[in-house]
Amino acid sequence: HSPAANASAVADPAVTSMLAVTRRLLPADGYVRSGSWSAAKPSPLMSPQPGNPGRRVGVFGMGEIGRKIASRVAAFETEVGYFSRSRHEVPYQYLPSLAALAEWCNVLMIAVRAGVSI
Repeated sequence: HSPAANASAVADPAVTSMLAVTRRLLPADGYVRSGSWSAAKPSPLMSPQPGNPGRRVGVFGMGEIGRKIASRVAAFETEVGYFSRSRHEVPYQYLPSLAALAEWCNVLMIAVRAGVSI
């Protein structure tokens, strides 16, 4: 029995996926690999994307995985908010419902076990 033993192993790829989506890394990688970059007209995919500073990231679930996700995305200068069954002593904004969290954030990270009722 080792609760939270895999929290970092789950949080790291979750944040990596968020970065890949928000920075459109996969389409940009495909564009470069296809050789289309050598065309006279550059792709709009290659225009600079807004970074994460100022982005609002919502975390649904503030268990060990949710806390690890929140601390990692906070390092990218994001605002972090969360909704969980109870409030926690964490430096992130608590929102009163999942709907309020989803409305507040730009990116929503789900960090609860399957089948959790709201």
